[in-house]
Amino acid sequence: MKNELGANTDETVASVNEMSANINSTTEQVRGLSNSVEKSAASVNTIEENIKNMTVHIKRQAEILTSTASGINEFINSVKSISELTARKKESTQMLVETASDGGQKLSDSTKIIFQIER
Repeated sequence: MKNELGANTDETVASVNEMSANINSTTEQVRGLSNSVEKSAASVNTIEENIKNMTVHIKRQAEILTSTASGINEFINSVKSISELTARKKESTQMLVETASDGGQKLSDSTKIIFQIER
């Protein structure tokens, strides 16, 4: 019985030692996992900050593009206005050339009549 009790005690001690080793191993694994989770959380925070910065830059670029588009529209409207003004000036110039041509023809006709009268 004494031997049996000693064997059981040895088995119990061996089991307790094995459990202790398993607990220590599990504790180390949990610590490693905790470190990994902390690193992952820090990475997520960094990614979040980068996304926020990117959002700010995207908004700035959108504002710049809006401003640029507005400037381009103003430029286009100015060119259109100049084109319309040029077309009106061209029409006025053509009318002036026709009037001058008619006046020149009438002056020439008048001069011929005057020469005929003088003869």
